[in-house]
Amino acid sequence: MSKTKGLLLAAAAAAMAFTFSGCASNIVKGTYDVSNPALQIVSDNNYAKFSPDGKYIYSSDGSKFRVWNAQNGNEVFNNKTYTANAYSFSPDGKYLLTQDAKKSLKLWDLATGKDIRSFNGNEYQIVFDRFSPDGKIIVAHEVSGWTGQKISIKMWDVESGKEIRTMNPVRKQLSVLLGPNFGDFTPDGKQMLIRTWEKEPETPPVFKILDTESGEEIRKFSNSETFYFHLGFLGPDGKWIVQTAHNDFFIWDNANAVKKFNLAASIPTASKDGKYILSGSNRPPGSNYTQLYTPSSPPYYEPYIGLWDADGNKIWDKRALFSSSAILTSLDFTADMTQIRAAFQVAKGNYSHEYQIKLWDITDGREIITLDMGKHSPIIAPDGKHAVWHDEHSFSLWNIESGKAIKTFYGHDREIKSLDLSTDGNKAITSDGKVIRVWDLDTQ
Repeated sequence: MSKTKGLLLAAAAAAMAFTFSGCASNIVKGTYDVSNPALQIVSDNNYAKFSPDGKYIYSSDGSKFRVWNAQNGNEVFNNKTYTANAYSFSPDGKYLLTQDAKKSLKLWDLATGKDIRSFNGNEYQIVFDRFSPDGKIIVAHEVSGWTGQKISIKMWDVESGKEIRTMNPVRKQLSVLLGPNFGDFTPDGKQMLIRTWEKEPETPPVFKILDTESGEEIRKFSNSETFYFHLGFLGPDGKWIVQTAHNDFFIWDNANAVKKFNLAASIPTASKDGKYILSGSNRPPGSNYTQLYTPSSPPYYEPYIGLWDADGNKIWDKRALFSSSAILTSLDFTADMTQIRAAFQVAKGNYSHEYQIKLWDITDGREIITLDMGKHSPIIAPDGKHAVWHDEHSFSLWNIESGKAIKTFYGHDREIKSLDLSTDGNKAITSDGKVIRVWDLDTQ
């Protein structure tokens, strides 16, 4: 054997080498990229996601689910009989809450895999909304099975399992809503915002701020806009309330003053210092909602970005330039507050699409860079400087500011079905329906 051939065989053997740890039938530790070790878990689930603390992995095939230890790959529990339609981790990563197809929620201890308790409704189905920001309260609503109408809000104490209260509307056929689009908690969890009707559904809804602990009403207000897309607190301390409507969005401050912003908005965001308000839209300012939806042609979207100061004065708004229809998918400030960052889904014909990330200068809205990210949605790292996206068999880590790919990670021989980032941005997880891999990104 020649020396060169021997070196090649040795290198190939080293690349294929792996060691077993934990449960040998599930775990393979190995290196799937020259400089980036990965943890491999044998799993038939297409979907995989980190817990908030990065210690656990939730994987699912759409109904049955499994939970894994993200450090060593050991299986925490494998639920072979229970069907979960939805799930959520508690903010501290200690618990998993699942919603089944019946009338209950289940709380699971992630450290032991044990089913701690169930939360049940009355004659109606329980649908989970969220944990409170401190993780002490579970909020859900009851839904009428035959109409899908939200009947009441229920709140439970996580540790004891006791029901704290049920909030009902004046009449049962009128909705009380708290959910991702219809209500919110302040960041400290001490107050909650709900929407309800005190008269008829056709009249403007009433928004109420309640004390989370006591349930007492602190304040209520209403708006003539009966249809809207989002209601929630805004700002670093939740000092504003935001409501987005067809062609505008509205912000209330603590003095009950309301400001109207002329941009049909996605969910607005505020800068960490509370000096700026940022929002985007998939249609021009002042456009009519029906202009995008015509029976004879598919929707055509023209994304716009707008920046205002805290007093409601417009600093600039810009159209995000594309050669075809595009949809805004995310929008935020960069960590150093010098730029605006947005991601878009851009139509490419034949019902296909690709994703792009754009950066604008915060002072004048000047476009700085555009990154083409392929056909799968990119995930922005918590530091705002990096992003990951995947193609069929690999994924790449990008520096957003320079517009350059840093590393590409290989190892899947099947199509990647899901990609997720840990909350610290240091690890990624990929799943192809046969194996789950955890990767060290080394973004420091």
